[in-house]
Amino acid sequence: MIDVTLRRALLGFLALVLVSAVAFVGYSVVTRVIREDAAARPATFGDIMRPMKTSVVSPEDAVVRFRDSKPAWGDFQEIGWDEPDAFTYSLEPHAHGSHQEGRGGVPSERTFDAAEFFLNNAVAKNADVTFTVKGLRFAIHYVSFGHSDAMVWIDGQQASAEPFTTVDRKRNGADRWIEITLPEVRSVKIRFAGPNLFSGVAHPRDEHIAVKATRPRFTIGVVSDSFYEPSLDRGSLSSSAAPVLSTLTGFRVWNMAQGGTGYLNGGDTKTPGLRVSDLAEGSAYGSDDRLDAVANAPIDALLVSGSINDYSLFSPAVYRNAVDRFLSMVETRRPSLPIVLVGIEPLGPPGFPDEPMSEFVAMTNTLEDMAAEHHNVVGFIDPYTPNWLTGTGSTAQPRGDGNQDQYIGADGWHPNGVGQAFYQAKIVSELRKLPLR
Repeated sequence: MIDVTLRRALLGFLALVLVSAVAFVGYSVVTRVIREDAAARPATFGDIMRPMKTSVVSPEDAVVRFRDSKPAWGDFQEIGWDEPDAFTYSLEPHAHGSHQEGRGGVPSERTFDAAEFFLNNAVAKNADVTFTVKGLRFAIHYVSFGHSDAMVWIDGQQASAEPFTTVDRKRNGADRWIEITLPEVRSVKIRFAGPNLFSGVAHPRDEHIAVKATRPRFTIGVVSDSFYEPSLDRGSLSSSAAPVLSTLTGFRVWNMAQGGTGYLNGGDTKTPGLRVSDLAEGSAYGSDDRLDAVANAPIDALLVSGSINDYSLFSPAVYRNAVDRFLSMVETRRPSLPIVLVGIEPLGPPGFPDEPMSEFVAMTNTLEDMAAEHHNVVGFIDPYTPNWLTGTGSTAQPRGDGNQDQYIGADGWHPNGVGQAFYQAKIVSELRKLPLR
């Protein structure tokens, strides 16, 4: 027989082993569950973002010169914008002047070849072009009008600390070149963004280069009002909303914005500065041409921005039905397309108090409700409630009551370059948390 003391010791040892085993099993189960939960976490927009760098490329890696005349290479040739498979665009390119001709207008005399970027209205969108080039020397050729600017990235780094800004008063625009010299023949990825017209890539005739379009990793489409049209501020084209959103995410941005529109507001056809032949026919978010643009766009996700343009045009019920109808129609045409819904702009221009307005609060609540009711909407971003834009001023009329003095341009309604950098950074901060599905 086993001694009582020995029996007690043995039972204690077995109990300790059992407790330890249970604790070990429990720990391993918890660990496994944690790992499974982590693995099962839905992929987010942030997981696939690859923002452009803010650092400037070293002179040892590339010498960059801006030129307002042809590069001093002697004889050279150019790979034009319409060369097959040479360039990747943020919108489908068309020959300069074709949009105006298509609307029955008479194009101005042209002394150059270039691509323009129109989609569903009379406002030309920013050029945003990417390509891979292998060579030693080449120059990006584009055309500028009035106050213009352009930015170039080389392998994800800025080619210069500031955009290349120009002013000219020529009726047909002015040819510009951004010349890039590499220390040796090698391949680099180039992005060019800002102006409305892109001509191509020039190089010395006796130096061979290869230019190839780059496949976009991810494309996000944008349906919005004039917040996403090219900047109205002088010399801020490369800081417009779409190029900035692309810079902050690394996504291609397929810009389907149309100024003056909303879910109910069909748009203003009396846009200042446009000739009669250029005027866009009004088309609200849910119109056939806007829906067709979304249905046919080569996009992986859609960002839909609310608009104060619907203010005072509706009853709450009518507004709700309009938002509901638009989201339903997009889901019908693109059932697997993830949608991000953005609330209305928190503007406080003169005449609008910088405080919550019951009408705008109701619009914001409606958008949030609709986001929850549609399975394709993966998230709602609310700029209005936290009031991203504060005060009632602008750069032209600062009022000392908020950040609009710095961020809203001279027209009092639209962000300038630094304003878009601020506003789009807010959008991206929220976007990166949202699931892709």
